[in-house]
Parts: sequence; structure tokens; C-alpha cells
Amino acid sequence: MKTDKIAVMLKKNQERQNLHWRITPKGNLFEVKGLWYDESFLEQMFPKYELCKYMSKGENPDSKSLK
Repeated sequence: MKTDKIAVMLKKNQERQNLHWRITPKGNLFEVKGLWYDESFLEQMFPKYELCKYMSKGENPDSKSLK
């Protein structure tokens, strides 16, 4: 996921890193609200966020260069 807000990126990525994991012979599980999910659902439930500067400001965010 892309965002132009640093606070959103940090909060969502920190939620992803602070998950409780259980390592089993069948595979890795992570816990969300008391339920255990297979690691194949990790990307769907907790996508990685990346910072995308000027996402909502159009093609050229520098108004001085438009002259």
C-alpha cells in the first residue's frame, strides 16, 4: 500500500511487526484478536506500507517550475 503520510506508514508497519507468531511443524501462524491465521493471509490482512511523496499533489508538486 502507498501513503503520503509518515504517521500512517509507521503505525501500519509497526502493527505488522508486532504480531504474535507461533511456529509449528505445519507452518507459521500469527495471532489477531485471539484467532490464529496462516502466514499466507499476512499480506492480505497487514500489507506493507511505503511512503510515496507528493501522491496527492499531481504530476509536478513544485509550483515554481510551472512558470
